[in-house]
Amino acid sequence: MVVHFYGYVLVITASLLVSVFYPIHVSKKTEHTNKTVKALGLIGNDGRMLLMAVTVFLTGAVVSTANNFLFWQMQDIGSSELYMGISIAVALLSEILLFVFKNRLFKVFSSSFIVALSLSCLAIQLLYYSFLWTSWAVLPIQILSAFSNGALWWVAFSLADDVATPGTERSLQMVLHSLSYGCGASLGSFSSGFIVNSFSLAILYRASSIALIFWLVLFVIVQSKLPRHRKINYSRLLAADTSDLSDSDEDQERDWLVKAMKDENAFIKR
Repeated sequence: MVVHFYGYVLVITASLLVSVFYPIHVSKKTEHTNKTVKALGLIGNDGRMLLMAVTVFLTGAVVSTANNFLFWQMQDIGSSELYMGISIAVALLSEILLFVFKNRLFKVFSSSFIVALSLSCLAIQLLYYSFLWTSWAVLPIQILSAFSNGALWWVAFSLADDVATPGTERSLQMVLHSLSYGCGASLGSFSSGFIVNSFSLAILYRASSIALIFWLVLFVIVQSKLPRHRKINYSRLLAADTSDLSDSDEDQERDWLVKAMKDENAFIKR
């Protein structure tokens, strides 16, 4: 354990030295308006984005329950640190392997279907944790993290890129991260501690699973009521800098509006 923590300190120290000398581009333009406020405005003005923001907030609160208590549960049933580390490795490797099929996944399935699948996988994981009986049993269910975490954030970032105006892409992604890993995780940690103290860990996992299923049904209903017309983000298209393009590239980019409308029609047909 001591070697682990000292090794972690060495890695962080090396990262600090690299970050000091790593060149960072600083924009010369000064922004007088807060980009975070703009990002919040974009979320509030778009129904799909608002629905996604609530989704990542709730998933952040629910995932915090597993992050806080899963290892303690594994320790109570006699698990060693090896199985704990392997469980995290399996989850991360499953996300990496699914990333190879990311583009194909988005072509075959709609974004709303992927979000629904992600919520379902997360609900199954939590329900499975409540019946955990031995150390190695946690390993197979960790494969679902590819959808419950990886695919969900791919959809969130993809939607953020569609909605964001020039210069607000990173701010919009940071707002989503803060809603999930900041606000959601904080609320989830406080609530989960109260539930475990008053009831039991199994009740916590099952209650979280039921809450996800309830939100899944509500998500599908609200998503079906939202207009399916995809808005063209003209501000991002007009902000594209074509000064460095060659003549052939200019010919290809000249009809960007026609291309955007074709993409819109293809989205509606799908």
